Amino acid sequence: MRYILSIDKTINVLLILSVVGIGITLEPELFKIRSDWREVLQRLCLSYVSSYIFFFVVVHVKKEKDKENINSFIVPKILAACSQWKPQLRDICNAASVVIPEELPDREFITNAFLKINPNACSPLRNKQGDYANWQEYFWYHKTRVDGFICVVTDKMPFLDSKLVKLLSELSECEHFQYLELLETSVSNNKNLSFLADRFHAYCLKSQELETYANNKLHIK
Repeated sequence: MRYILSIDKTINVLLILSVVGIGITLEPELFKIRSDWREVLQRLCLSYVSSYIFFFVVVHVKKEKDKENINSFIVPKILAACSQWKPQLRDICNAASVVIPEELPDREFITNAFLKINPNACSPLRNKQGDYANWQEYFWYHKTRVDGFICVVTDKMPFLDSKLVKLLSELSECEHFQYLELLETSVSNNKNLSFLADRFHAYCLKSQELETYANNKLHIK
């Protein structure tokens, strides 16, 4: 039944009308229609019903099963990409000595937390040498993690719907990440992280939007 319900409503409505049309052609006493018109209507309706059955069995069921298999692979990757802002916010709050909120706070809260952190101070992240990375390197690390998860998902591009592709692109190309790319080869002269606050908040909102879509639309059976 779920496979039938997943077909476009217009196609299913046309199927119902075709079945009704076939019924009309089989009851000449109840419905007065010219015999030649009746024959044309019957052929059209039978043709549509047979086409629907072929489409459903050969095309649609396979497509839905492929989608389920793909979703079971990509949804965990999408949710992993979406969740990267959460440990970052936790670490930021700990570094700023503020209470960690249960939900995404507003811009003012994030700005106040970022104001208390020096970009060149040690973050909780250790680099390959075992030293603590600064906050600029910390944010870059999480950017590369998000990019990695999104890259795995977009490899399945032919199976992704346009809305999902749009949300993935918006997250991957968000202003926060673009600004981090500009900072990659430079050392920050800022005394705090407030210059990243608005961009970071917008990045978190993009992540939440993608997470909501994945949970609501990309069901794993």
